[in-house]
Amino acid sequence: MNGTSSNSAPTHTFKQKAKEEFVKAFQLTVYFGTWFCAIAFLGAASLDESPIPLSIFGFALFKAAICAKFMLLAQVAFPIKVNKTDGIVGSLFLESVIYLLVVLGLNYLEAGVQD
Repeated sequence: MNGTSSNSAPTHTFKQKAKEEFVKAFQLTVYFGTWFCAIAFLGAASLDESPIPLSIFGFALFKAAICAKFMLLAQVAFPIKVNKTDGIVGSLFLESVIYLLVVLGLNYLEAGVQD
């Protein structure tokens, strides 16, 4: 038999945690960037802009990175806890509303500081 216990929590080094957070931030940035670029393209196409400027896509990706950062901050402040009495849908709905409010509030704060 081994001297190690089977139910001990795995310990992560700072480097592993930083890598996991970076991967999570990158995934969220790609996800939000896809949506924001699609919305920017829709806006440019509906305004009949002949050469669609590439700067709107850069701004969309930048905004996606900021939203991803704010989403990660919201997850740290309010971790998701599934309540067995409410079920997964009820728990996730409430947490999603809280995350949405935090991200919107931080975006408005960032926009107010920027102006």
